[in-house]
Amino acid sequence: MLPWEILSFFLTLSMAGIMAVAGRSATVLAVKKFALRALVAA
Repeated sequence: MLPWEILSFFLTLSMAGIMAVAGRSATVLAVKKFALRALVAA
């Protein structure tokens, strides 16, 4: 593999990791918001 190919691979991998973490935290935030709304409504 060429150095720039390796660099591109790691960059793609780190981007995927960042997206996964962001998606998970967004999901957690949505669940917390929903739970809070349910508690307020109850």
